[in-house]
Amino acid sequence: MQNKTINELLHKPSIVGIEEREIVLAKILNVPRVHILAHPELTTTTKQSLLFARLIRRLEKGEPLSYIFGYQTFFELSFFVNKNVLIPRPESEWLVENSLKILQTHTDIKTIIDCGTGSGCLLVSLIKNIPPQIRDKINFFGIDVSRRALNVAKKNEKTNNLNNINWLKGNLLAHLKKLNIADPILLMANLPYLTEKDYKETPNKVRNFEPKLALAGGKDGLKYYKQLITQIKNYSHFTFLCLWEIDPCHSQELADLVALVFTNSKPKIYKDFNGLDRYLSFTTNK
Repeated sequence: MQNKTINELLHKPSIVGIEEREIVLAKILNVPRVHILAHPELTTTTKQSLLFARLIRRLEKGEPLSYIFGYQTFFELSFFVNKNVLIPRPESEWLVENSLKILQTHTDIKTIIDCGTGSGCLLVSLIKNIPPQIRDKINFFGIDVSRRALNVAKKNEKTNNLNNINWLKGNLLAHLKKLNIADPILLMANLPYLTEKDYKETPNKVRNFEPKLALAGGKDGLKYYKQLITQIKNYSHFTFLCLWEIDPCHSQELADLVALVFTNSKPKIYKDFNGLDRYLSFTTNK
């Protein structure tokens, strides 16, 4: 391949948007994106041109940019991601922000659990923003049914300079009775919540690359949250402060179920930045 200028590479016909192409080329050249915009006349090496073409072909097939680069920024931290974990979404940062608020008002929390932890982005981001004097008094648990996802989470704990998370393989809270859990418990969860129909209709770049295990929530999309509610009920001797990310289409149904099972819980639904009912908060009492 003949050496190409930045301008030639960026304007070669492709279904990939210009912004993504600029991001890819800037990454390859190891320069800020503004640099390639300011110097379109610069010539790339043959190796750089070939790599650019290869990565663009992967994007054209629908592969997410985060998997191609192997990382995703979340809560101003960098997280390793691969095909075994869901790519962290900006909407999920709400869980971290509001968990921090809960810790400010409930200074007695002794345990924090992240169910369906995936890449570990929620738990790692939360711990990084908890003052050390508070952090040292809390036990942290990240739970996932996928061993491969837990391997990713462990890597993200290490690369973000933490070493205080207990990673557990299991079905939600199924193994809670085997642990030395102190009360009360802050329980974060972002479980699979797409219905079978919704999953089939997701864009190819999601369905063909991100793990179905982290997306599909059974026929009605509530399979795992119903399981979690049942498990919490079995641990009625604990107090749970719950913050969950949910499917906006089933927010009221899930809130009603929580209110039915935990009669004093007073569940609240919160909207995301698109005005959708994305989050559920409630507290169970002993």
